[in-house]
Amino acid sequence: MNKVLFLLVVIITTTGLVQAGSGSGDSASGFLTSLPPEMPSLCLPANGATGITNPVVLYWHKVPHAATYSIQVSLTVDFDILVVWEGELTDTTFSVYGLPRSTTYFWIVNAVNIAGESLFTPIWSFVTGANAPGIPNLVSPLNGATGVAVNTELKWNVVASATCYYIQVSTLSDFSSIVYENNDEVGTWCQVPGLSGNTQYFWHIGAINAGGMGAFSPTWMFTTGSGSAITGRQTEILPEHYALLPAFPNPFNATTAITFQVPRTSLISLVIYNSVGQSIRKLAAGMQQAGSYTTVWDGCDDHGRVVSSGVYLCRFESGEHVFMQKMLLLQ
Repeated sequence: MNKVLFLLVVIITTTGLVQAGSGSGDSASGFLTSLPPEMPSLCLPANGATGITNPVVLYWHKVPHAATYSIQVSLTVDFDILVVWEGELTDTTFSVYGLPRSTTYFWIVNAVNIAGESLFTPIWSFVTGANAPGIPNLVSPLNGATGVAVNTELKWNVVASATCYYIQVSTLSDFSSIVYENNDEVGTWCQVPGLSGNTQYFWHIGAINAGGMGAFSPTWMFTTGSGSAITGRQTEILPEHYALLPAFPNPFNATTAITFQVPRTSLISLVIYNSVGQSIRKLAAGMQQAGSYTTVWDGCDDHGRVVSSGVYLCRFESGEHVFMQKMLLLQ
């Protein structure tokens, strides 16, 4: 009995085409068919990643025999609110521009060739970065204030979502001559030390968070009075205790020197009060390194106005350490 042999040869090409041939004996016929590609796998951003910045670049792994890819990005996990639906992508990366910040997105990818398409990948998500914070509202010194202390405090209102603030003080309104700059102030006030007397200054504040820095506040201006800055007395032996030394001279006619001592770096304040307990002049406030320091009160209030003759109280405070002394001003 004669036997008839059949031969089947299958070759899978790099494009996903399947070349097959069959026949008996020496007569074999060939034909072409194809298989859909496998499902891709997502790569970046990692599933659940947060703080993703614009533009968002999405990556996935290449699949053998895939001719193109399609991608969907949605605001919802069931993909009924699509923000991206792109097909016929030949690369394995896709950039999405202009996505709102602080928003969760979901994305999937599938592969396509002439035989069909793969299943979509498992759903991954990412969260875009936070919005930059809003604009701070300045509080004090008031815009246009005069007679401001040379060791003055700048104050502003808190900005929602801000993690720190950027402060600039300049002698020119275009901030080309900056005399004080701080880009990591976490509170809503700061002390600006060592300003010159009788000088005009400009200042503004920007709020910062993970989304960047918002716009600067409108620029405000103030003019310092004639008061003296705090001066340190460098000694080999640092003070052992907190202290407020007697003002000299006292009584005084125009100015008096006030000396305080700090044994370690501390948050301090030095304030003058009138006889009814009202704060009239803040001479110093903020962090002070260990040492002995002297400042001069010129008999003016925080607005540069000369105060009347009378008894005034000087109060020095650092943590639980509080010192007070009376001074007599004779105009």
